[in-house]
Amino acid sequence: MSLRVGIPRALWYYTYYPFWQTFFTKLGVDCVLSEATTKQTLDAGIKDAVSEACVPIKLFFGHISSLRDAWQAGKIDVLFVPRYVSWQASTVFCPKFLGLPDMIKHTWEQMPPIISPRIDLRKKPFSLLRICNNVRRGVGGKLHRFGHAYVCARIAQWRHEKRLRRNWDPNRSINKQAQVPLQAPSDQTTVRLAVLGYPYLLHDSYINLGLFDKLHSLGAEVVTAESLQHKHKKPVRHWSKPLFWTYTDMVARAGVHALGLDADDIDGVIHLTAFACGPDATVDKLLEIEARKNNAKPFLSLCLDEQTGEAGCLTRLEAFVDMLRRQKDQQAKETAAQPVRQA
Repeated sequence: MSLRVGIPRALWYYTYYPFWQTFFTKLGVDCVLSEATTKQTLDAGIKDAVSEACVPIKLFFGHISSLRDAWQAGKIDVLFVPRYVSWQASTVFCPKFLGLPDMIKHTWEQMPPIISPRIDLRKKPFSLLRICNNVRRGVGGKLHRFGHAYVCARIAQWRHEKRLRRNWDPNRSINKQAQVPLQAPSDQTTVRLAVLGYPYLLHDSYINLGLFDKLHSLGAEVVTAESLQHKHKKPVRHWSKPLFWTYTDMVARAGVHALGLDADDIDGVIHLTAFACGPDATVDKLLEIEARKNNAKPFLSLCLDEQTGEAGCLTRLEAFVDMLRRQKDQQAKETAAQPVRQA
């Protein structure tokens, strides 16, 4: 019977799961995901995590709790909780990523064995190759399978990132489902929104209160930070200092592009933030200031935590989309009313 590795469906999952899932599978190791987030998942995380933690961390604890139950039921053998430091040379992950293995190990007395490699790709050459070889030893993978597993994992990650640049839903990309464009109702004026936020908040349909489904039902087309960040490749130079957190830098670059005059296909920007997240609060304020420059595009900030109500969020979204639609209709009327110049 092959080794079964439990992987929480939270935090880095939406960005890096294809890499690790492919790597483990090619080594002959089974990946067991925690179930999609539910109220029970969040309640368990609130109970086990410290009260000062942001809601994504509480969600992570909830998913670990469910995997711990799976271990006690004999469904998994080990947990995979990597210590993400840096995947890129220019940025690092926030402290909650760095401290995850320690927080998990010291929360429960009875825990399955934890594989927690330190992932820092900034210094040594072939760092990821070395890290993966250590993980291979930790799960008892055969050496002759390692090279093939590593190459396949890199290809899977490259394909995943390519899909995200094309505005795929990470959940569809991970499950290799066909991307079906979600069209706005034909009887309404379509508005195109840049919806920005950290992937683990933006793409968890429970904690984001079904944000995408609500926007689509209102006739709005959505693009995310993963597809926009590459259009502003360099750090934001006109800010006082670069944002060195990985996901914060991604949201900042996507937001500056979406709010700029060059992105004339984007009608408004929504920024989804997590309460008690310091980097989130920083980039939210900077984007708010950016939105005020030169009468830039409408900007809406939505802050979520475990107590955020669905009704209040829907009301704000309806008002925002309706304002954009009216604004777009008015601009179309003014354009149509302008006299045509004779050549």
